[in-house]
Amino acid sequence: MTTSAKKTPRKRKHARTIYSIGGIKVCWNTFQFLIGISLPSTLADIAKVEENSSPESRLNIPQLVGLEDGRVLVNTFEWQAHLSPYS
Repeated sequence: MTTSAKKTPRKRKHARTIYSIGGIKVCWNTFQFLIGISLPSTLADIAKVEENSSPESRLNIPQLVGLEDGRVLVNTFEWQAHLSPYS
C-alpha cells in the first residue's frame, strides 16, 4: 500500500486575497472580466473602476484595506481567536 508523503504546508507570507462579485467568490481572471479591467492591474486600479461604475449614485465606494507592498491601511484582527473564549 502506498501512502502520500504530503509536505506540511508553508505559512503564507501575505494573506490570501479573496475576490467576490455579489457575495460569490470568483477567481482573479473572472473578477477582472466581470468588472472590465485588463492586465496588469493593481488594487488601486480595481478601486478606481469600482468607484467609477456608479459615479452619479455613489453606491459603490471601495475601501482598500492594504496595498500590494504589504502596507496595512485598515487594521484587522483575528476575530475567531479573540471571540473563542465566549463560545
